[in-house]
Amino acid sequence: MNKLDIKKTFSILIIASLIAESTIQASEISTPKNFSSSEWALSLYGGPGTNDIMQNIVRANIPQISPSSFIALALDKKLFHLSQNGQFELETQIGKHFENSLAYELNGLIVFRWTLLPWSKFIRSSFGFGNGLSYATAFNSIEATAGPDLSKLLYSILLEFDFSLSDTDTWSIVTRVHHRSGIFGLITRANQGSNYLCLGVKVRF
Repeated sequence: MNKLDIKKTFSILIIASLIAESTIQASEISTPKNFSSSEWALSLYGGPGTNDIMQNIVRANIPQISPSSFIALALDKKLFHLSQNGQFELETQIGKHFENSLAYELNGLIVFRWTLLPWSKFIRSSFGFGNGLSYATAFNSIEATAGPDLSKLLYSILLEFDFSLSDTDTWSIVTRVHHRSGIFGLITRANQGSNYLCLGVKVRF
């Protein structure tokens, strides 16, 4: 092997090692350990209701808090990764409305979670968006004012941010919007719906 071949081979090895190192580093950043290694998550969250519609909440308008309050326990199962930056989850919830002793909720949703956000290099976080169905054993005070034709079975949405302190931290703080509605008359003719602004904790295992 002449000197030119040796230089070419050495250059190729250096370039290959640099590419491999950058790929490993990108993988470590884009796939946080607490997301990739955990199949389950358990969350406890709760908060007050609001009279605002979902569009106003998404626009981050100052909410009008109602006397209604809610607490829930949610269990998540990771289904599969769509990419390095996202995964699908199945979530089941059981919730309780405090203003009505008979009002419980049983909910099931499919959640897509973005596990890499613009600020993830500074603090580990994710954003979850879920859609599913919600069954209530009785109507909460917000929905009860919607008039006749109320439905106990409604459409359910969740919007959630969670934040953890490190790659390996299994505990995180969650902020969540808990939503039920009739999907603009698709499920019920009543203008029925409720939103709760929640704070809680989550543990992955």
